Amino acid sequence: MKIDIQPLGDADLSELARMSYEVRRDSPLSNKAPSLAHLERVFRDLVRRETSNMAVRARDENSEALLGWLNLYTGIPTMVFVGRWHPLVPRGQKRS
Repeated sequence: MKIDIQPLGDADLSELARMSYEVRRDSPLSNKAPSLAHLERVFRDLVRRETSNMAVRARDENSEALLGWLNLYTGIPTMVFVGRWHPLVPRGQKRS
């Protein structure tokens, strides 16, 4: 597994929204899962409003497939906050 961290605004927001949608869709939270288009808008708006978010992504070393991700808010100098419902990891995948 390979871990990378970059500003949320530099990440592929469509890829992150797609994984977020798939994970929420297949979970007990599915009745509250927003649409894929809604998630993409939320992520774009978040990047536009706030630059202190970092995307931490786990990828398969060979295929580069996204295995999971989490959002970190770094806007307070002495604290870091993990996004709600994070980390996001699809069912059936190893969580190591």
